[in-house]
Amino acid sequence: MSDLSQKIKDANTLVQTDVSGGVADSVEKFAQATTDWILKQDPATTPTPIPPTPTPTPKLMKYGVCPGASSHQWSDADHAWYTAAMRDLAQGKPFYVRVIAGDNAATNRDVDKFNAAGLTTMLVLYGTTGPTAPTAMPKTLAARYKGMKVIYEGINEPDINGWTANPLADFQKAMYGYVKEGDPNALCGSPGLWKGNPNGYAQWVTFPRALAARAKGYFDFFATHCGYDDPTITAASAASWNYYHWNFKKYGTVAAGGTTEEILAAAGINVPIMSSEGGGGGTEQNYLDKVTKILNSAKNGPLASCCVYTIEADVPGYQVLIRPDKSLTPAYNSFKQFMAGV
Repeated sequence: MSDLSQKIKDANTLVQTDVSGGVADSVEKFAQATTDWILKQDPATTPTPIPPTPTPTPKLMKYGVCPGASSHQWSDADHAWYTAAMRDLAQGKPFYVRVIAGDNAATNRDVDKFNAAGLTTMLVLYGTTGPTAPTAMPKTLAARYKGMKVIYEGINEPDINGWTANPLADFQKAMYGYVKEGDPNALCGSPGLWKGNPNGYAQWVTFPRALAARAKGYFDFFATHCGYDDPTITAASAASWNYYHWNFKKYGTVAAGGTTEEILAAAGINVPIMSSEGGGGGTEQNYLDKVTKILNSAKNGPLASCCVYTIEADVPGYQVLIRPDKSLTPAYNSFKQFMAGV
């Protein structure tokens, strides 16, 4: 007979007079008293408490799409239609939808509907804005959406909207702090940099340098609108709205140490570099070519993630995945086929 079996047998004969000095008056009390008596006789049999399961830290999805601000304008019927189209595009794979964030019903609808469809929402905090003071809005949103499929990104394209580098880095620190107050496990990225208007690279490069120097530890991924890897990249490629070579050192088109990749490494910052917008104008065939290159840039690395701009006509003159009549473009179909294979 095992030790435990003997203890149970002993308990059966003794426990009835060990329940508050009297007799157990129910099966439930007798069973509980038996367990309590065994543990009292031999504390070594006490089971180890199971710690609570921690809330998982969200991961940066590798692929996504960007409706921009237009999702806030969709009717409920259109919202359901586009959500279904994006879910179909994802082909059951991890996938995010990048939208402008606000403390409003439109943002709540985006998060609720995308979450129900199995899609992650990337919220662009403060949207596109010039210099401004941080507010507690990110804390409110992060607390509200805690436990949902939501990740956060800093201001959209501040480098072309009047910001200078140091104030932006300080703003990022405050914004990130608010997000973590609302949800310590939330994933929150840097501002999404673009092209440094009006002075190009010389202006643009001040932003990753300032973020690395003044906001180290205050972004979980580095967001940029960098375009795509392409063997035809040259120092003049920015004229075609492709800034990949400003972010990765592969092509050596800027001075040594002057790409995002090198700036972060020199500061000891090891976070993913992702493109939170990629697309552009031209013909549908041009757009198909760009989308293919964007997706393969994330697939093959070192670009960690890409978000294709745009799902539908958010800005006039840009090509789209879905035409205004809701017919699907070649780029949509190619994107869907790509997702089926990854």
